[in-house]
Amino acid sequence: MLGGLFVVWVALTIAFQFRRLQAPIRIRDPLFMLPSWSFFAPVPNTSDFMFFVRYDYAGVMTPWQGPHLPSHRSVSFLWDPGRRQRKIVVDLSQSIAESTKGDDAMSLIHFSTCYLQLLKVASNQPEALFATGVQVAIAVRPSGAQDYELFFESHVHKLDTGLLTPAIRGDQE
Repeated sequence: MLGGLFVVWVALTIAFQFRRLQAPIRIRDPLFMLPSWSFFAPVPNTSDFMFFVRYDYAGVMTPWQGPHLPSHRSVSFLWDPGRRQRKIVVDLSQSIAESTKGDDAMSLIHFSTCYLQLLKVASNQPEALFATGVQVAIAVRPSGAQDYELFFESHVHKLDTGLLTPAIRGDQE
């Protein structure tokens, strides 16, 4: 019984990979049990995106750096729990870049969910613990280019460290 169900699922999964069969099959798959794999994107990426962060320590800005995300290890091809975090940052950066193609859209970046998520990533880095502010940037490197070009640079966002006294933060009393 279970073997037969598995064979039907595999057959439907294979059939579901063909675009012309997806609509009639999807009607009978309300729980989305059939995966749709696309090994080649309809519009391939033509650019690389990089997310940068820098911190304000009472008026002194650190150099731009990438966020500390889990790195690749020798066993990453088998088990890579950090892959999801790295992919999220890249996808959010790419999503911001793609959604701001018009001139009017650039002024709305600060209100987007993607931007707020990237700001959260930056604010949760170890360097942010004693920082008074954080600034993020997205750089893009067109396919074939050597260097990244600055696409977007945020304002410095104030951080409430909570751990520091006003004297340590540099506030005047």
